[in-house]
Amino acid sequence: MDKLPSETIKKRKPLRKGLVIAVAAAILGLLILSPVLISPTMAESLNKLPIVGNIFNLAGDFGLQKAEEEGLTTTVNESASHDGFTITATKVSYDGIRIAMELTRTAPEGTEGALYHLRSIMNDTAKKGSFDNIQVWLPSGHYGSLSLGTNLVTEPSESVLVELNDLSGDIPDQFDLTVKMGLRGYKRPFELKVPVVKMAGHTVLTSEETKIYKGEIWKIAAKIDISLITTHLVVNIADKHLQRRNGV
Repeated sequence: MDKLPSETIKKRKPLRKGLVIAVAAAILGLLILSPVLISPTMAESLNKLPIVGNIFNLAGDFGLQKAEEEGLTTTVNESASHDGFTITATKVSYDGIRIAMELTRTAPEGTEGALYHLRSIMNDTAKKGSFDNIQVWLPSGHYGSLSLGTNLVTEPSESVLVELNDLSGDIPDQFDLTVKMGLRGYKRPFELKVPVVKMAGHTVLTSEETKIYKGEIWKIAAKIDISLITTHLVVNIADKHLQRRNGV
C-alpha cells in the first residue's frame, strides 16, 4: 500500500490542561452572563440579590465614580459589632465640600431583608436588622444636609452611601467623624469613629455686586466651591427689605 504524502500526515497534539480549563471557564462565563440564555425567573432572582460594596461606583454620582476610579477615596475599614451584626465603614471621600462614605452590613446567616431598601422603608415593611436611623458628629463644624441611600437600580443593598453636604464652620483637614447607625429591632446603635482626610484641590471663589433694577437696590452674592469631584454654587439675592432684616 502506498503511503500518503508526508505533508498530509498530521499528528494530533494533546490539549494542554490549562487551555482546557480556560476555554471551559469562558464558556461557563458566557452561559452565566448572556442575557439571551437567562430565563426571566432567573433574571428576577439575580436582581433581588443585595449589592455588597462598590457603592461609590453604583450610586449614579459621576464625582464619586471619579473618586473611586482615580484613587481619591480613603480605605478605612472601621467597624462595630453586636447581636451578630457588623457595620463597617469601608471607604470615605472628603473634598472640602462634602463628605461621602460607604457603610456595609454583615448579617447573621438567615437574616431576612437587606440593610437598605428604600421601597421597604417607605412601606414600613423593612425587616429586623435593616437600616433604621443614623447620626453623625463633625468636630467644630456643621453640615446643611445629610443624605443616605443607594441608586434605586442597585437596591436592595447591603451597602449604603452616606453624604454630608453644605459643610461649614472650622472643619480641620484631618479628623475623626463620629457615626452612630441604628438597625431596626435593636436599641443599641453601632458607633464608629471614621478617620477623614481632606483631598487636595479645593478652591473657593466669591463675588458680590449691587444692582439697581426699576429703582430697587439688589445685592447679589455668589460663592462657588470647586474640587476634583464636586462643584457647588450658591447665589443669594436680596432687596433692601431682606438686607435690612439680615443686617446687611
